[in-house]
Amino acid sequence: IISRIAAQTHLVSIVTFCTNGETEEYLVDIGVGGQTPRAPINISHLDQAFEIYPDVYRLIKDSEAKYYAKGALILQYYSTYLKDFKNLFVFHPNQVVHTSD
Repeated sequence: IISRIAAQTHLVSIVTFCTNGETEEYLVDIGVGGQTPRAPINISHLDQAFEIYPDVYRLIKDSEAKYYAKGALILQYYSTYLKDFKNLFVFHPNQVVHTSD
């Protein structure tokens, strides 16, 4: 795994959906940059590769708090050039940047 985090800052949204009493949280990125996902990502699906055409992504925990506070998640994409996953950015699902109205 390529461990360097490319971007120093990045703003994403965590959106919570409630269906039949079940809640699910999704990472939503506005897609600035070439490798950002083009669809929402369910953040409960950790350590599983998934395709959002044409790219392959996965979310992993930053269990050592190497890049951020405990509980942070790292979004990675699969580089066909490097034949390995590469870190895109790290985020914490509970970090509030700005409350919405």
